[in-house]
Amino acid sequence: MSNKIKDDRRKKTALGHKRFRQTLSRKTLTKDRYRGLVKIDGEVYHKIEAPEVLSIYSNQNGEFEATLEFKERLVKSRSLKGKTLVSFKFTKSFDASALLLIYSAVEQATPQETENQAKVRLADEPKVNMLLKRSNLKRLIEGRELIRVRADDQLLPVISSDSAEYTEEIVDFIKRKIYNNDLTANDESILSEAVMEAVENVLVHAYPELQTSPEPLSSSDTIKGRQWWMVCDVVKDQLYLAIMDSGVGIPETVKHKNWFEKAFREEYPELYQELYSELGRGERLLEKLNYKPNVTDANFINISMTGDLSSIEQQGRGQGSKSIKSLVSENEMGKLWVFSGKGLYLFRSNDDKELYNLPKSIKGTLLQWNIRIK
Repeated sequence: MSNKIKDDRRKKTALGHKRFRQTLSRKTLTKDRYRGLVKIDGEVYHKIEAPEVLSIYSNQNGEFEATLEFKERLVKSRSLKGKTLVSFKFTKSFDASALLLIYSAVEQATPQETENQAKVRLADEPKVNMLLKRSNLKRLIEGRELIRVRADDQLLPVISSDSAEYTEEIVDFIKRKIYNNDLTANDESILSEAVMEAVENVLVHAYPELQTSPEPLSSSDTIKGRQWWMVCDVVKDQLYLAIMDSGVGIPETVKHKNWFEKAFREEYPELYQELYSELGRGERLLEKLNYKPNVTDANFINISMTGDLSSIEQQGRGQGSKSIKSLVSENEMGKLWVFSGKGLYLFRSNDDKELYNLPKSIKGTLLQWNIRIK
């Protein structure tokens, strides 16, 4: 066999091995419509494509699941080496709750020092771009310095804190920029109570393992790990406020409230009786609930919202939302959404409530409500 033929065979074999190795390496990459590899100015980026609709209000066309899947991809990308392109090019709609869910997840997943470099590709839809920039999400993803809350802010970014320090700024912003300083003392008091109640709900209830005192918290109380995020947005004559935490969630915390069994019995008497009749000697209701699939996270949220309201007057504080419900009830378009675990509680202004089981779990609790701008 001539040397030329031997050299040609070696080249073909080496090339074949190289291609085989490349094929194996590609198999380790997730290939789907939201992720791939793309070259920008000669550099390779992991590409994550945001869905057309970023929303957790509905899953009729798969919006809820697509939003959570996008959030999960984004979180995983924070630990990747190399460069990431997060593209919102085809996103046409992005609601406040989805924004808060994604923002909080990205902030928690971003290490102080990371080898990942990210770039955001803006959307074709101007409203989506405004939200990405105003909220700080674009800067957060790209690892740039965030715009901090200032007294003269025209727009309020997502607020992230582990204390009650920003509650006054939030109320002042709403009063000044949205109501043009035209709030009565009573309306301002109600709004302030609702915002403070939402924040204190996180600080007192969301992280029970970190709570050291049952006493009311002040703006100086800071405990590392009790993180919360808040955003406000205006759509026509409606002011939307949303707050989120990454705690254990309502379905877990409500079970340990001293009023839980009484509230459960009053809200679900037949189910309570069924469970009670199945209790063995020395067995507690809580132990039985942990193995009862027909008692859902939505049921636990509902018990929390009703049980707390009856306990507020006795204990001076609840896990529910008395002030927020009052604001929602006064607005004919008012809605209160409470997401936690795999449960969703929806309260409407006509005192109607709906419970839903979610296809994917939300860590912690996300609460959103809207009030009419007078």
